[in-house]
Amino acid sequence: LVPFPESTVGEGMKSGKEMLALYKGGDDQKPNMHPKQKELLVKLAQVGLLTVLFAYISYRELQPLYWHMAGGLSSSKTGGYAPSSGHCENDLKSRVPQAVTLMDIAFPWKHVKPLDVEKTHSWNVPRPEGWEPKLAAEEKRAKKWIVITSINAPTEQVEQWSTLHPEWRLVVVGDKKSPKDFNQANCIYLPWEEQEALGYRIAKALPWNSYSRKMVGYLYAIQHGAEVVYETDDDNGFKPDMPLTNFLPQRAPVMTLAADPTKKVANPYAHFGIPTMWPRGYPINAGLDKGIDADAILSYESPVPAARFVPIQQALADLDPDVDAIFRLVRAKELGSFKFNPAAPPLSYPAGLMSPYNSQNTVHYASAFWGLYIPGSVAMRVCDIWRSYWAQRLLWEIGGEVAFLPASVDQVRSAHDYLGDFLEEVQIYTQAGKLVSYLRAWECGKETLFDCAIKLTHDMAIAGYWGSLDVEFMEAWLADLHDLGVENPKVTGMYKPIAMGEEATITTMTGVKVRKAL
Repeated sequence: LVPFPESTVGEGMKSGKEMLALYKGGDDQKPNMHPKQKELLVKLAQVGLLTVLFAYISYRELQPLYWHMAGGLSSSKTGGYAPSSGHCENDLKSRVPQAVTLMDIAFPWKHVKPLDVEKTHSWNVPRPEGWEPKLAAEEKRAKKWIVITSINAPTEQVEQWSTLHPEWRLVVVGDKKSPKDFNQANCIYLPWEEQEALGYRIAKALPWNSYSRKMVGYLYAIQHGAEVVYETDDDNGFKPDMPLTNFLPQRAPVMTLAADPTKKVANPYAHFGIPTMWPRGYPINAGLDKGIDADAILSYESPVPAARFVPIQQALADLDPDVDAIFRLVRAKELGSFKFNPAAPPLSYPAGLMSPYNSQNTVHYASAFWGLYIPGSVAMRVCDIWRSYWAQRLLWEIGGEVAFLPASVDQVRSAHDYLGDFLEEVQIYTQAGKLVSYLRAWECGKETLFDCAIKLTHDMAIAGYWGSLDVEFMEAWLADLHDLGVENPKVTGMYKPIAMGEEATITTMTGVKVRKAL
């Protein structure tokens, strides 16, 4: 009921109190509501209904983000493993979310649970009592693994991956939305009901219906002998002439751009022949700049590629490459027909220069298994991009780089709502450029890579780039890797952070020395 002030009640209109009295009087009394009151009530009801629907859809689709806002909800109804404390938490109050506003729903990454900056976060925590690594039968072990997560029935592409050379094993990670009758020959399927029984900390810590649960598959592969992990999606199919053959050894001759401390990001799509396209995650102010093709004319460090340490390698995708929603909305008619230059040589970028990469056609060697981490407190369209920037910064601490290779798959993209993708990518549009500057200036100061990973994860949460739960997820992830015998590399200390606002003297291609802001 709309309680109009008494002073505004005119002839034929009833006050809120009078209307309430009529409604309480029984069914035989019919309230005589003024048309203006009816009109306003209808509008209020419409707004209320839309608000409820919006909140429900947001909760359903952005459940991992609500996880982050809840400050550590359990992943199961009976309690979940708390990585930092090493025990199961069954207190019902700990699973009650904090108050969530519409602003939190629209901009969930801005809501960061305050972290105890004095707390020591560590990956070296005791195993849960009674847990030991479960080694599978010898026939399930392999050195090369393909990892996919899917909520669909086996696609044509999944079937294709399952028929690859027998030295490659395929594992598919299910979720609560996955079909219960998933069945694919030559494939190890991990249904959601069995994942916690594997004993991994991260399996109990992560939310359900989250892309980050792909990490369960990574750990399964590592536990069963993986020396290299290839990650892709169920809508990517390899080219018949190069089924995972174009990836390089982790130390290989790769071309690289000349170092320029004033240049923060680079566009690999330009190097491979399409300078007017940019990858998802590329800072939008750079991606839409008229000089986007500048990368194609930059001088290389050397005409003869030198051997570089590239333990993470991203190969491109033809037909429908990974681009952001802005590109898709503007150039939708061209999607499905793009072809990169297959003759362009592999390329890496020196320390201080970044480019986003995805989790759709990527190889990680054992020395970079830590870089398979996928954050669980940001939207799905953001998680692997934030992972790529985070991992690149840490690679610089051990003298590593990311290599970009010619397209090796044809992507037949599954149906997507481009506007929905745009809304999920808002954090990229508003924060990617700032994140790159932040990472270039960030300093580790630790002796091992795992310690740097914990520190950077914590610092990014404090800075508001992802949620505080990712700090706990990271502790669980690194602890699992440690339990499975993954090497914790020593930091080289060769990278010197580039503080924001500094200036440097740069020699241009014509030999002129100029001062530029970093």
